[in-house]
Amino acid sequence: MEVEELEEEEFEKLEKLKEEEEEEELEEKKHKLEEELKEEFKEKLEKIGGLGGGVGGGINRERGGIGGQFGG
Repeated sequence: MEVEELEEEEFEKLEKLKEEEEEEELEEKKHKLEEELKEEFKEKLEKIGGLGGGVGGGINRERGGIGGQFGG
């Protein structure tokens, strides 16, 4: 009887450890995905900003108008 109780306790400890490891793995994956999304978003913003600068500067380059000032 005592052996069964010890085995059950050990089994519960192992299950708890396994759950904690799975939670840690999920947190790591979540963090990695968040970093990838941030980087992807940053790259897209840079592309949009670059296009805006090129278009605004090109349209009003001769006149030096508002588009030239705010395009970049």
